[in-house]
Amino acid sequence: MDFLLRPRSVAVVGASIDPLKLSGRPLDYLKRFGYAGKIIPVNPNRDQVQGLPAVRTVSGIPEPVDLALIAVPAAQVAGCVQDCAEAGVGVAAIFAAGFDETESGGVAQDELVSIAARSGMRLLGPNCLGALSLPNGLTATFTSALDELDELRLGNVAVVTQSGAFGTFVFSAGQREGLGFSHVVNTGNEADLTAGEVVEALADDPATDVFLVYLEQIRNGRAFVRGLQAARRAGKPVVVVKIGTSEAGRRAARWHTGARTGEDSVIDDVLRQFGAIRVDSMEDLLDAAKIFGSKRRALGNRATVLSISGGSAALMADRAVAEGLRVDPWDDEWQDRAGAGLPSYASTRNPVDLTAEVIANPDLFARGVDIAVAHPDTDVVAVGLGNADSGAAKIVEALIAASERTAKPIAVSWVGGNGWARKALTEAGVPVYGDPARAVKALSMLVGYGQFQESTAGSDELPGIDLACAQWNTLPPSTAQCRVHAIRHSTQS
Repeated sequence: MDFLLRPRSVAVVGASIDPLKLSGRPLDYLKRFGYAGKIIPVNPNRDQVQGLPAVRTVSGIPEPVDLALIAVPAAQVAGCVQDCAEAGVGVAAIFAAGFDETESGGVAQDELVSIAARSGMRLLGPNCLGALSLPNGLTATFTSALDELDELRLGNVAVVTQSGAFGTFVFSAGQREGLGFSHVVNTGNEADLTAGEVVEALADDPATDVFLVYLEQIRNGRAFVRGLQAARRAGKPVVVVKIGTSEAGRRAARWHTGARTGEDSVIDDVLRQFGAIRVDSMEDLLDAAKIFGSKRRALGNRATVLSISGGSAALMADRAVAEGLRVDPWDDEWQDRAGAGLPSYASTRNPVDLTAEVIANPDLFARGVDIAVAHPDTDVVAVGLGNADSGAAKIVEALIAASERTAKPIAVSWVGGNGWARKALTEAGVPVYGDPARAVKALSMLVGYGQFQESTAGSDELPGIDLACAQWNTLPPSTAQCRVHAIRHSTQS
């Protein structure tokens, strides 16, 4: 991972003078976003590319290269990988498609693995978009997602994805909402490096607190389980989208990255054993990133629902109970505290309806939030808001202040308005959602993870790699990954 995410030097093989071309984008991004290491364009036909001195081959670079980005057509990849291997490159990321995801590309992909194995070089891809490492200013990718951004928002969420476009959709959507990321790694066909290895390597990364993972296939069961186990030990949630539950989805995965998606129930069992959270959509991934990225942990499942709308309060309460949370009524003492200053038609039993009066008098809202987080039988707080742009600044200020005074998780639903409040809350580390049900579901994920952590506390090896891996015997073996192991074993022998 040091070579891939913290490289001292990056060679761009096939670098184009045109920053709009696939082969020109990585060079442009590395310069534009402030990568501090050495950038070396490799182009056999030019002495200079995008203002930087160019070399003809990687083996012609006088100093060691940590990371090589291979941005050439599939037919030229093997020769470039051979050149990188001879030069002692640490990791080569291969952008080109046309390998194991095609009927005839498996042999060509095997050749890449064989070449790399002889030198000890690791491969990312092929058929990948590369990697981002925001703490290290690294933009080793050609994704157009970076075209939309003037700056990259640093955070504590790592994305590990077998699909490049899916991963960068999550990244760019999160960036637009004010969510920060640590790393984005696209493993593509996984000829060599797998998603599980990346998760394992980053489990102890101080910049990362939560993993968002997109999977089409578990290509190396043991490595994947090791990654889950390392994340569990570190107390870092792993949230997974695993596709292939339908025949149509399995066909799409096969022609996307060459994946054979495997038996869904077995994958569910293994994820559950290690506390990984399986979700169904990109929206769920981002919702989980917000709640887990806040680094709050729920000590129980008792929820207080606080809203300025009776209808929103009822919806959130229904959804909370459906998600396994308790919405217990407050006793008379706490109801009286909450009701002071509120209109007679306010409700304070829990859910607590502060009514729209708080828009005209934000101090009442601030008081209500403070009482909710102070309530001794409340573990998590769900707040329902909407519109209220005219009083948004004071309401946002009250929410941020309350969040800073408590360790209890708070999730906010803010519907409508111009979006300023949602962005301000996100930037302050308060999870905020555009729908009441999403806020409650996010809290339920947090509660579920907390219950798992509590139930496995002190059990360092449970369930253990061997026990979990035994379940993979029911999965069809990954032919591609078996070939990787065979190639590496024969090379080492």
